[in-house]
Amino acid sequence: MDHTEQFLLDFEAEEDLDAEAALEAEMGEEGGIETDPARLAQRQKQITFGKNSQAYQNYIKAVPRHTRKLRGKGAHPSTPDITLKASKRCWAGIVSRGRFGTSI
Repeated sequence: MDHTEQFLLDFEAEEDLDAEAALEAEMGEEGGIETDPARLAQRQKQITFGKNSQAYQNYIKAVPRHTRKLRGKGAHPSTPDITLKASKRCWAGIVSRGRFGTSI
């Protein structure tokens, strides 16, 4: 493996870590598992609403599940975990910023 290939591998690994670190920093000290049934129900309602939208239906037709990239640069959005312990504002950011978006 030459230096260029090693650099690219290191860069991709660092980029993945940066994305995870950014999410952890955004969540602050919260982290953990959400147990409040009302909050979990509201989050599930938001996700269901998004998945029932015409934009999401267009997205799943345009990008089949088996072709989606899950990590790294150019990764496709994925459904957030409703049990993630995060404030209401943080959760809204996760949902609206495209982690669960429908843009192609």
